[in-house]
Order: sequence, then structure tokens, then C-alpha cells
Amino acid sequence: MNNELDLDVLRGQWHALDDRLDASLELDVAALRRTLSDRMRSAFRRHSRWLFVSLIFDAAAVAALLVFTFAQGGDLPYLLSAIALLLGLSVQVATDINEWRVLRRLDFDAPVVEVRASIAGVRSRRLRTTGMILLLAVALWTPFVLVTFRGVFGIDLYRALPWSVLAANFALGIAIIPLGFWLGRMIDRHFRDSSGYAQFIDDAAGRSWNAAAGSWNAYAHLRDELDTNEVSQILATRTRRLEQAGRIAMPLRRLKRAQKSGIALAIVPIILLATFNITHGGMPLLIASGVLLHLACVAIMVANIAHLGALARLDLAATPSFLAERLEWMASQRERFARGLLVIAPLLAIPLTLVIGQGVFGIDLTTRMPWPVGIAVGTIAMIVAWWLARRSRRDPGHFAQRVVDALCVDTRRHTRAAIAVLLAPRSDSD
Repeated sequence: MNNELDLDVLRGQWHALDDRLDASLELDVAALRRTLSDRMRSAFRRHSRWLFVSLIFDAAAVAALLVFTFAQGGDLPYLLSAIALLLGLSVQVATDINEWRVLRRLDFDAPVVEVRASIAGVRSRRLRTTGMILLLAVALWTPFVLVTFRGVFGIDLYRALPWSVLAANFALGIAIIPLGFWLGRMIDRHFRDSSGYAQFIDDAAGRSWNAAAGSWNAYAHLRDELDTNEVSQILATRTRRLEQAGRIAMPLRRLKRAQKSGIALAIVPIILLATFNITHGGMPLLIASGVLLHLACVAIMVANIAHLGALARLDLAATPSFLAERLEWMASQRERFARGLLVIAPLLAIPLTLVIGQGVFGIDLTTRMPWPVGIAVGTIAMIVAWWLARRSRRDPGHFAQRVVDALCVDTRRHTRAAIAVLLAPRSDSD
């Protein structure tokens, strides 16, 4: 009899302990949900503030262009340039206003499907606007420079520059629109299912928007988990995420800092080459050389941006081995890009020499170099590039590794440090 009473008491104590544990878990999940909700709402408030600042800037730019347009009167070239800039800016203003209205009406406590559809609609419009701006950027660059110099400094570049320079820059900008559209469609068709491509597209939507949308995805994911998983499993996943985030925080910070320095280093030659292109548009070989080098620098900057975006999206709740594989894959893709850049370096050396000769020393090598010498130099460059391509395919791991590391802004070293921390054995006290 006593044994039965003891067993009943023990069973009652066990149920009471189990109830307290369930209550504790529910409180922890409620706190987690509240934290993610606050973080998500805070991210959207920050994005709304940035959006408001953008709208103020856009309004000021529109007002300045309107004043400039009326001030020019019958000066047709400047009038057309200002109108073109106004049309491009009006699309951005309309997108920002529409996004502001959608976010003001958005109810985050509504069903996940409904909120997700609204956010997807905003993302789609932002991407369409960004794509249009990228297509028109080269075409609008020359009007922007001309209107800025006339409105701010009073310099009439339309009359100061040779007509051939302006015609070449305008023609290049117009030609890039269909070429860029075709290239974008082709890339989208081939890489539509790639996670890396999807990450790059999300980055194109803007950093502030990306952070806000990412915080909503985390909050929506938790709501989905609460409907499908046990509370203890959710907390275990979140705990693992926090532990791994703390362990690799410093190596990842160094890796991200390296990508940001690579972006900053690429911006400088991009600006210099853009200035060179607009002032030497009447020289076909020089403008072709400048555009080619400009595209190479843009590709380097895009590679750094894509790597930085991929690092920001690492799922720290995954296993250490999976995270190590992802980091290794990112580093290998960067090195593959750097090796490709190194292979075509002999070919890029020719336009670089032409641009430096004219831009720095004022020497037009396109007219001073006899055509047989130019053909010989080009042939040698192609032979060297072919030899480098064979070397790269034969032994990619040891192909000019120091140069590759430099082009990757020392990505490999920081990646190895992060992987070493991830795979290091942990003691029980950890």
C-alpha cells in the first residue's frame, strides 16, 4: 500500500515538474517571438526612415531639375538632358511613394501568406526599378555630368567638348540598353534556380530593404515552426545559432571587412575610368579600352558585393560541417573568378597601357604605335593568355596563388580561420 502511495506521489511530482518545464519552454518561446517581432518592426522603422530621407532627396533633385529646366529656356541640348533625368528620377520617386504607402498599411499580425505577398510585391517593384536604372545608367551618365557642370559650376561642356566625344558617349549609352537587357535575360534564364544568384538579386533591392525583409522572414519562419515543430526543438535550434554566431563572429567580421575593402578599392578606378571615358569619347580605341577596363572593375566590385551578401545570409543554425562547406564554396568561387581575371590580364594590359598613356602622360599610343607592332603585341598577349588558361585548368590550386589571394583581398586566409574555429573540438565547459 505504501509503495502504491509513494508511486502516486512520485508520479504527481513528475507531472508537476513536466508542467513547469512546459510552462518555462512556452515562456522562452514567447520571449523569442517577442524579440524577433520587435527586431522586425525596428528594421522596418529604420527602412521607413531611410525611405523618407530618400523621398526628401528625390523631391529636392526634382525641384532642382525643374528650376534648371525653366532657367535654360530655349537651350535645347540642356533642356532635353534635364527632361531625360527628370523622367528617370520620376520612376524612382513613384516606386518609393508606392512602397511608403504599402508599408504604412502593412499589418504584421495578419496571416503570414498575406504579409508575405505584400512584401514580395514591394520587392518585385524595387527590382524592376533597379534593373531599369542599371540599364539607363550609362545613357544618363553624360546628361547628368553635363547638367551638373552647367548648373553647379556654370561650365558649358556641350560647347567645350568636341561633338565627337558627346556623340560617342551617347551612342555607347544607347547601345548598352538592348545589350544589357539581352544579357540580363540570358543570365536570369541560366541562373534562375541558383541560390547565389537569388542572393545577388536580393542585394540589388537595397541594403535597408534587404535587412527589413530578412527580419520579417526570420519572424515568419518562427511562426511556421511553431505550427509544425516542438517547442524544445525550436529552442535548441536557436541556441545552436547563438553559440555558433558567438564562436565565428570575429573571423566572419574580418572576412566581411575584406570584402568591403575590395568594394572600396574597385570604386576608385571605376570613377577615374568613367571620367576618362566621358572626356575621350571621340577616340574609338581609347573609349573601347576605357569601357573594357570599366566593366572589369565593375565585375570585381560585383564579386565582392555578392560574397558579402552570401556571408550575411549564412544560416548559423546549420551544422558546423555544413557551414564550413558553404564558406569553402564561397572562397572557391571567388578564387575561380580571380583566376579567370588573371588569365585575361595580358589582354587587359593592352587597353590599360593605352588609357594610362593618354590619361596620365597625354600620349596617344594608338597613333604613335605602328600597326605591325600593335598586331604583334596583341598576338603575344593572346598566346600568354592561352598559356595561363592551360596552367589554370591543369593545377588550379597552385596557379599563381599569391596573386589570386591578392585579387580576392585575402579571402582564403580569413575563410580558413573561420573554418578552423567552426571545426575546432569543444570542451564540455563550452
